Amino acid sequence: MTISTTAKHVDYTGNGATVFAVPFVFFDASDLAISGTGSWGAYTVTGGNGSTGSVTFATAPTGDFTIERETPLLQPTAIVGQGVFRPEDLEAGLDRTVALLQQVDGRVEVEEQARALDVQQS
Repeated sequence: MTISTTAKHVDYTGNGATVFAVPFVFFDASDLAISGTGSWGAYTVTGGNGSTGSVTFATAPTGDFTIERETPLLQPTAIVGQGVFRPEDLEAGLDRTVALLQQVDGRVEVEEQARALDVQQS
């Protein structure tokens, strides 16, 4: 699989639906965080393992909320010398690295915006 988008979060407004797409790659259900001004209860996650997926809520969420990828800063792929080389393992490791870089880039953007000066023209 490749990562062909820089998306790392998606914003939604509760509309009576219970299933919401996760249109970006994630690796484990625990990699997703939900935040916002709305309310929501229990949910389950499908997909992941290097692909997109969905979040299904037990009851329809209300208000605005964001589903965001928060991949742990770990490298779980081990490629050992004299072992079997599987290209899909290398691909998965590279995909995870790109996802982590996107996550860090997003944090840097937020910090840069917070530190930016707003200078008024006179």
